[in-house]
Amino acid sequence: MGKNGSRLISLRQYRIGDLFLFAIIAMIAELVCWFSSEWFPDDAWYTLTLFIPLVSIVIARWGWPGVVLAALEGSFYCAIRGLGWQYYLIMVAGNAAVAVELLLIK
Repeated sequence: MGKNGSRLISLRQYRIGDLFLFAIIAMIAELVCWFSSEWFPDDAWYTLTLFIPLVSIVIARWGWPGVVLAALEGSFYCAIRGLGWQYYLIMVAGNAAVAVELLLIK
């Protein structure tokens, strides 16, 4: 314990907390995207997503755990939209393809 009551945490604890926080942010962002698609007119031909910036930040900070976050975000996308198992395979595999980004930054 420090003088002000704070405690030191390990890098592992910091990483887990950071990944958890980014997962929460990604879920909230995905919910906002889903609600925006429900609120806007049906003839709107656009999609808003914060997936790439969020996952890119996590991959730049922690490496491979960012790919896990991408796969989880894909399954969350399918879950909130009520899609079938085929979409789960496509979204999880497609989102996990951001692992190619690791080749560029490592």
